[in-house]
Amino acid sequence: MNKYILSKKTVVNDLATFYSFLIGLFIAFFIGSLILLIQDQNPANVFSLMLKLSVGSINSLSSSLNKAIPLILAGLGISIMNSVKLWNIGAEGQFAFGGIGAFGSWLLIGSPDSIWAIPVLLLGGIFSGIVWASIPALLRTKTNTNELLTSLMLVYIAGQTLFFLSNGPWETNFNYSPPQTDSLPANVLLK
Repeated sequence: MNKYILSKKTVVNDLATFYSFLIGLFIAFFIGSLILLIQDQNPANVFSLMLKLSVGSINSLSSSLNKAIPLILAGLGISIMNSVKLWNIGAEGQFAFGGIGAFGSWLLIGSPDSIWAIPVLLLGGIFSGIVWASIPALLRTKTNTNELLTSLMLVYIAGQTLFFLSNGPWETNFNYSPPQTDSLPANVLLK
């Protein structure tokens, strides 16, 4: 006979949540240290180098934030879906289509070199990402299709669409490997 029953907590203790975080962090450092020791590396040196290269200077902090902000925004979008008890594992495809929409809107308005193009790019990217995210939502509401499967399959379609555009109609005139599109002007980039 089993004495243990799995049940949802009725009372959430903030201190217990904090301790759970600390225990998870300790386990992660412990396992990471074991892997580094197996590879004959000093864990203290590796972890200090990771910290220095991620937040050790203004440039490294800027680079870290540049890479983290899209992931944070994708996580925020997924948290909204999870709050209404729906699944969304298609954030990568929605992010890709947001990029396609932003670059496409820049091409559509004539490839300007002005800072005033930034709102148009932002709106184009947001609109494209929303349209791409609405496909699994519409399929779920109209045909009761599993949004987990449709959003996952749409990631593949978005990746192939991005591959097609960067190898076809939007490919730059220069010989790059792998193929890519023209770069946006420096005035239009958010730095």
